[in-house]
Amino acid sequence: MTLIITAITQSAIVQVSDRRLTWPNGKIYNDNTNKATIISCQDGYFSVAYTGLALIGKKPTGEWLLDFCYEIGAGGLDPSTILTHLEQHAADALRSLAIEQRYKGLTFVLAGIAHEQRFIMTTSNHADAEGMALPQVSDSFLSIGGRLEQSYISVHGSIKAIESTCIRRMTKRREELVRLPGPQIAKQLVSYVRMARRDAKHGKYIGGDCMSVVILPITRSPYSTIRFMLLPTTTCQTS
Repeated sequence: MTLIITAITQSAIVQVSDRRLTWPNGKIYNDNTNKATIISCQDGYFSVAYTGLALIGKKPTGEWLLDFCYEIGAGGLDPSTILTHLEQHAADALRSLAIEQRYKGLTFVLAGIAHEQRFIMTTSNHADAEGMALPQVSDSFLSIGGRLEQSYISVHGSIKAIESTCIRRMTKRREELVRLPGPQIAKQLVSYVRMARRDAKHGKYIGGDCMSVVILPITRSPYSTIRFMLLPTTTCQTS
């Protein structure tokens, strides 16, 4: 299962996800899949990454997500409306799949800026409000989140791998991390992803190569200007 770490700070919105796809038994299917997509919407931009089901029918989930955005005209909608559509479209698409319910778990994590406000929102059919796995995969999606005034770091996907390897380090260095520039935050989050791979049970599902999306709001004009940096990092030292 993918590991997604998202950091919302005063200077940047950073989302890091590993690029590994595996079969349920942990065997690698693909180690170079980008699971994050950048969306330009009404008065804003955001990154959306997914963890869970890798194929919806015969279509990769990332490709399905792009087609969904085109179908609903995401460029003219606000993030909350997009999320509402995503809940319904994802539920309908998964309901029609001829696979066991337990394999249909899927979570989307949206993070960015809209109406000059930073936000993070998630929708999932197999995780609770804290991101922890539910006993069973549901037929419907639960969405949470919204605007943020304070710095915030969240983990989705292979949370247990983080808990067993580096949660103490993340907690201890949180205040230092949120003061870093966006690209440096991304490198540090990638290092946490790689540390999580040491988990004996869940680490095999996490890839070492990551995709980092860094959104840098520039506030020197009355308009919200965003610069994106896609960083498919292949080497990163843990500090």
